[in-house]
Amino acid sequence: MPYYDTPLAANRINATQPLIRANFGAINGGFTIDHIPFDAPGDIGKHKKVTLVQQPAPVFGVGEIGFYNLAGALLYHNLAGANLDISTKTAQSVTLPSGLIIKYGVQGGAGANGPKTIAYVAPFPTVCYTVVISVYDAALGFNQYYAALQSYTVNDFIVKRFRIDTGATSNFGFSWIALGA
Repeated sequence: MPYYDTPLAANRINATQPLIRANFGAINGGFTIDHIPFDAPGDIGKHKKVTLVQQPAPVFGVGEIGFYNLAGALLYHNLAGANLDISTKTAQSVTLPSGLIIKYGVQGGAGANGPKTIAYVAPFPTVCYTVVISVYDAALGFNQYYAALQSYTVNDFIVKRFRIDTGATSNFGFSWIALGA
């Protein structure tokens, strides 16, 4: 839908009202793709989702951070000027301007059954607040397995993996996110 440059100085309001209303419709239509509608009670301005179109790497100013879609990969531009691919399954770490550090990765199912210790690529400097884990293995029946966090430190965390039907320790992959500072 086009956007109209109206009203102009010589225009009368009764002649431009349809164009003004069309402008508001176009703005609301574009806005509601990723946002809650303007007239929704309680959640005005909040996001439903964030859509990032594929594009060449954008230019960020000094002191700016951002996310962008480069050839289908989600990249994070940090304050140091580095562009980190955060869509990869390898363990990574992102430090937000607030000082919060997010570490994440995917652990494959290879290795011994039972508890699995995962060491971070680099330890948290001060504290690990929490670790969240989730079963990650497309070949498994997800309702048969569960993972439980045994412990976590600034250096690593330990996950116990079990079969629900037998209670026996098991060997399967999982994804994880750790928050700290």
